[in-house]
Amino acid sequence: YPEYGDSPTAEFTMLASVQNQFDQINIRTYDLSGPYPGWVTWFNSPIYDGGYMFPNTSELVPSINGAVGNFVNNGVHPGKLGIGLPFYGYIWTGGPGMTQPRQSWPATNVPTVSTPTYASVVNNYYQSNRYHWDNTAQAAFLSVTNTPAANDMFVSYDDAQACQAKVS
Repeated sequence: YPEYGDSPTAEFTMLASVQNQFDQINIRTYDLSGPYPGWVTWFNSPIYDGGYMFPNTSELVPSINGAVGNFVNNGVHPGKLGIGLPFYGYIWTGGPGMTQPRQSWPATNVPTVSTPTYASVVNNYYQSNRYHWDNTAQAAFLSVTNTPAANDMFVSYDDAQACQAKVS
């Protein structure tokens, strides 16, 4: 969001005012999560937020729909917008029992996030019993349980179903 005291919508209204100068405006609709204070385990690139809010605020978690809505609600024509598809995943580890989306962690045990390629996710972590589809977020994930629980993993990535949902 803009610095220097501009309103949170300044970048969107600015792009709306110059949109006729562009064939397309691409939105970075990935890297929508991380182990930040006050956050939860969340998807790298979910289509929807499902109405889920951060536990300590009234802010919705990030989503592609929310990002697109910011532009459209501030005057950018939807036909000008493109969204990104990540061909890598997010692996959340190190927090106690991090295996699902929407999990919080104690301040003393912050998880880490790594970004393996799609091929690495499929070749090294995918097993059908670990696979889950989140209907609310329209996002795929793997839930990996290990011993000790500090080695558990929540793996967010775009599979064929997620890519198809985004294209649709």
